Amino acid sequence: MSEAPAQLLPSKTSVMRDESFAYDVLNVSDETISFGTPYRLERLLERGWGDIRHNYKFSLPLYLLAPGSSRELNARVPADAVFGRYRLVKNVRAKANRAALNPVGPAITVSFEFDVVAGSQPAENAR
Repeated sequence: MSEAPAQLLPSKTSVMRDESFAYDVLNVSDETISFGTPYRLERLLERGWGDIRHNYKFSLPLYLLAPGSSRELNARVPADAVFGRYRLVKNVRAKANRAALNPVGPAITVSFEFDVVAGSQPAENAR
């Protein structure tokens, strides 16, 4: 499979600090995919993308999506986020085995970008 098996579709492209927003995981492959709720946030720095430290805790369900299906999930921007360009990064797996509930394919990273646009400027929080 040369293309990513999923697309992430954000409900917003501009978000305020400490704001939650929805995004959809859309299966664009011809196979069942699997994923969980965890995600990473990265901020665009001069040297490239840098991880954002946050203390979010995630439940660990395993979602399975049939081809063409989507699932809505939520993300939150940290209260101390610096203004700028960010991306949400998530791992999905193709070739999920529904009978065994087994994510057998390799992890594939998908992402979308958004801007943090409101609030006062806090101290730097990216590595």
